Amino acid sequence: APTPYAIAQGAHTNSDYKTAGGEACCFWWLRSPGKYQCNAAYVHVYGVVRCIGCSVDNGNGAVRPAMWVNVEA
Repeated sequence: APTPYAIAQGAHTNSDYKTAGGEACCFWWLRSPGKYQCNAAYVHVYGVVRCIGCSVDNGNGAVRPAMWVNVEA
């Protein structure tokens, strides 16, 4: 599920697909290209990687961090 910040920034949620906690989900982009040059791979709201991809001008998805970095010493 997207964070409240992601939703405020425009991440689209789909109430047909929910987490175990009942939160609406959204798809999220992967860094990998899709099957076609104008597509990027993504993870569908039900958790499946869609390698064929989705048009990169689709603004409904969200981005998830690949890793968290602790900058505190």
